[in-house]
Amino acid sequence: MSSITQTQPLDVPSAIAKRRSIKTFKTDAIAPELLKQLVELTVAAPSSFNIQGWQIILVQDEAQKAALSAASWNQPGLTHCTK
Repeated sequence: MSSITQTQPLDVPSAIAKRRSIKTFKTDAIAPELLKQLVELTVAAPSSFNIQGWQIILVQDEAQKAALSAASWNQPGLTHCTK
């Protein structure tokens, strides 16, 4: 996994110009501790009007991923991302 070192915050035009989409993913399992940390950081993020209407669902079961893919017009990202 490559890391990006950012020495100072980007201004909005630079952030937009430098953004990127990732469409290929490793199939390595994500450690449960890291998943827990990511969820904790996600729910700590600000929300509009502090509503905090988080609904986070971690799907690791292959059959459930396949069902989600079928319900999402067979988007491959749902079944070919991290296992």
